[in-house]
Amino acid sequence: MYTIVICDDEPRQLRQICMAADNYFAGHPEYEVRILDFDNAVMLLEYLEKSGGCEVALLDICMPGINGVDIGNEIRKRKDHTEIIFLTNSNEFAAEAFELEAAHYLLKPYTQEQFDRAMDRVFARYARKNVRKLLLSLENGAIQSVDANGITYIESIRYNRVVHTQSGEYEEKQRSLTSFMEELERLLPGQFFVPYRGYIVNKEAIESVKPDGIVLQEGIVIPVKAGDFRKIREMFFEWTFRQEGFDW
Repeated sequence: MYTIVICDDEPRQLRQICMAADNYFAGHPEYEVRILDFDNAVMLLEYLEKSGGCEVALLDICMPGINGVDIGNEIRKRKDHTEIIFLTNSNEFAAEAFELEAAHYLLKPYTQEQFDRAMDRVFARYARKNVRKLLLSLENGAIQSVDANGITYIESIRYNRVVHTQSGEYEEKQRSLTSFMEELERLLPGQFFVPYRGYIVNKEAIESVKPDGIVLQEGIVIPVKAGDFRKIREMFFEWTFRQEGFDW
């Protein structure tokens, strides 16, 4: 399901954006969505912190206090894969929108057709990224959304699981390694495996397999049992050849 958040401090403008979104998704029943609207930037940021993020953010820029660009910056700090569409009366923030890699920049007033094109771009970008979202429970009840494809490995340290990704690492406070493996297998069948007690490794992150350990692209070495070296090496070869389109 895609969560769509809309934020505009002007009630009439907020209703118009919600109506445009309703019209768009009425014509695209293939997308399972929920639409949440906010007339306050603080309330939106609190929601994102508690919920783990969203897939699409439709943001008015000119709002008192925290403006749409500020919200966009906070979203990007989360390092999730939210697609952002800015809606504004002025083009003076176009450079900031570009820096935030916004999917679109709509000038008010806009037509339904223009809104639809912006949303089409959002979902085209999602299709290219093929994002598989995994939610992590962090300290103080915070939730972080990460792309499962971007996880390099997960290790168990004392009572926590440390999730290492291409953009940083996170300490998961609740989920077990077994639970992680079950969820990853559901999202990306066959892409993750357990080479050694206390580790889950993404096959896509493997640089080489040696008798004394698995070398990941970052230079990290994951231990393996001496008797498992040949089995893991064959598994890695098979995965690599399949990804290249060869039969094994």
